[in-house]
Amino acid sequence: MCWSLEVSIIFSVIELVGIIFLWYRNYSKRDRCFAIFFLLIFLIEFSEIFLWITIPESGDFGGKCPRMNVFFTSMTYFVTRMQPLGINLYCLFSSIKRKQKSKFQLSTSIAALDLFFFIYSYSYKWYKVGSQKNCSSLSGEYDNLNWNWQYQNDRLLPSSYNYFTMSAIPLMFYRPLRALLNVMLPYFVTLIVSYLVFDTNVFPSTWCWTGLMILVFFILDPWIVERANFWDCFLKKKKKISFKDDDSDLSNSNLSSNSNLGATYSSVLQSSDGFSLSD
Repeated sequence: MCWSLEVSIIFSVIELVGIIFLWYRNYSKRDRCFAIFFLLIFLIEFSEIFLWITIPESGDFGGKCPRMNVFFTSMTYFVTRMQPLGINLYCLFSSIKRKQKSKFQLSTSIAALDLFFFIYSYSYKWYKVGSQKNCSSLSGEYDNLNWNWQYQNDRLLPSSYNYFTMSAIPLMFYRPLRALLNVMLPYFVTLIVSYLVFDTNVFPSTWCWTGLMILVFFILDPWIVERANFWDCFLKKKKKISFKDDDSDLSNSNLSSNSNLGATYSSVLQSSDGFSLSD
């Protein structure tokens, strides 16, 4: 989540432009798969714009939460719970190897079942009890946006363990590992920077930077691959040249040895001819 209305607007616009760029670039099928998945991240940033608008500076709603706040707070919960399935679908449709696809099909099925169970349980409780307690507010010294989801701790609903487990499993099997680095490195970088520069109270806002950095990594991914391929080709070419040099040295040595052998053989013939004439 972002830490102010202005930042939420700026990041939402940047992410939307990045999604459109990836969709039309279509460098590989991973571009469009990732663009579709990243919509789930964009929707979070986009919904936060309306949450910031509906939260008064004092944080006091007068006993009733605005409907727009309730709607977009619930929307963030649903979209967040859809992200593990989105990650599994991305890995499934962007993978090439059959062995990987079989693993991703299994993990995607489990993630889909987990999401279905969540929607059923949450909708049932929403219908029976209501959703007025789904209300975002400000909290902490830095006035961070706080998502107050009414049923998030209910035993029948998927917990945060489901979220991280279903998100991490497909990434563990994804190849090449460089793609995993594109996702995990931005998160650890933002976490370390926020710990060294800021305060632990702003940790929830690191997701805003993390989402943007992941998008930048995927946009630069073809350029990184081209540079990597260039150096691979350069090193292979250099090895081939060294092998050719070794082969040429070996052939030269063979030629010299053959010439010496020929000279020795001719001298033997000459000596043998001379011996026969002397007789």
